[in-house]
Amino acid sequence: MTQEEMFNDAIERWNARNGNGSFLIPHPLDSVRPIYLLLPRLFNRSPTCNVLILVKDFEDKDYIKEYLTNQKNNYDSIFLNLINKGQIHVLTDSWVADNINLYKPTLTIIYNPISFTFVHLGILDKSIYKLVIITKSLDGRTKDSFYSCCPIVKEFKQNDVDNIRTNPPVEEYRIPITIKDDTNDAKLLQYYNDNIRMSLNIFGGLDNIKIAMSGNNTNNASSMTYCDKLARDNGWNEYLDMSTEYNQQIDKLYNPIAIKERANSTYEMIRKRARLLANYSNKINAIIDIIDSYKDKKILIINKFADFADELTNNINIKYNKEICKSFHDKLKSIPAIDKDGNPIYYKTGAKKGKQKIMGVTNQKKLIQQLFNLGKINIISTTNSPDKELNIDVDVLIITSSLCDDIKSYIYRLSKCKFNIPIILYSLYCENTLEEKAINDKQLSSNHVIVNKKDIDVKIDNNSDCYIVY
Repeated sequence: MTQEEMFNDAIERWNARNGNGSFLIPHPLDSVRPIYLLLPRLFNRSPTCNVLILVKDFEDKDYIKEYLTNQKNNYDSIFLNLINKGQIHVLTDSWVADNINLYKPTLTIIYNPISFTFVHLGILDKSIYKLVIITKSLDGRTKDSFYSCCPIVKEFKQNDVDNIRTNPPVEEYRIPITIKDDTNDAKLLQYYNDNIRMSLNIFGGLDNIKIAMSGNNTNNASSMTYCDKLARDNGWNEYLDMSTEYNQQIDKLYNPIAIKERANSTYEMIRKRARLLANYSNKINAIIDIIDSYKDKKILIINKFADFADELTNNINIKYNKEICKSFHDKLKSIPAIDKDGNPIYYKTGAKKGKQKIMGVTNQKKLIQQLFNLGKINIISTTNSPDKELNIDVDVLIITSSLCDDIKSYIYRLSKCKFNIPIILYSLYCENTLEEKAINDKQLSSNHVIVNKKDIDVKIDNNSDCYIVY
């Protein structure tokens, strides 16, 4: 069941209880969504009714107004008109406390309360219909006070949260990047592919290559024991007549030492091939072009490796001639400490008084997150294992290599991030390579949609040798 379906079910239960009850909707579920789904039903049935949404502070007030009027659909103008006419009021506790006699709502919605006060009791008592939306843990007494007025209708459990959070609707745009045949990258890739293919024929698979490198833990056989057996299975022995060219080739390819060296070199080639594809430089122009389509949106970019994350950050900032992107990973180099406004941070006491502090990885990541949430930057470029503590809103997600994990694993890992729904995902891959196979092999959930290529305008940029999305 999707988040939307679960919220609609909760509303039906609330309606069956004569429009009186509470929802417990913990983060990261969209706790305003039930309000958005409920209001059209109410106004369709009673066009002249009035609604009071009671919030604890101006932050929640602004957020709900923005939410109701900025969903980019027909309801935006309808809700804005109802707010302007006074049929929907979004008010703080403190305002209603001083003006409670001015209101007699058809429906009162108490959103995200932190305590139970006389204001809540009074306004609920004056309302025909009542809904309380609790978004965080309350002490037992406070919760019981709300439940005595508005009994619990739906409490979303952790398994509901995990299921909804890890299976959101996704709209994915897959962007193929071409590696031209006459380039050095194409030749190097072919060299890797040919050697890896030959090694797989010799060893019979990646698992056997690992055994040739490190031994077999299952039967405690050493790597050289395995290499010796493989050599003999392929016709090698220490008594080969080396006067014939055929035996010389057998000894060259299949002696135990050569086999072990091939295992090591093959594994290194596999790593180099993955890095060549994941860090392919012609992806950068395509990524920048995607960013051009989402100016001022909050963008999270996931890269396979830290060095490409940094290269991408540098190119983005050069392109826009200002710092709009920051790298966010555990390999950041220490820098002179600065605050959110770029001012140096100095030691105030001690032997280093007056000297600028040094900012390590942890404090840099805290600063970058703060800058992002303040809107001073709008792009974060991270790695295949993003920090689980990252806590940001995300409008667009870009995954620069299909060798990265799948989106479900990132949604699960980044439990503190709030992704725009549906998730807008751009996935880049080098076509006719291992990356294309990897992206085609990814398992998709039922609400994960691949946007058809004909639905996006794709053309080749002859200067960058890669596909660019416009």
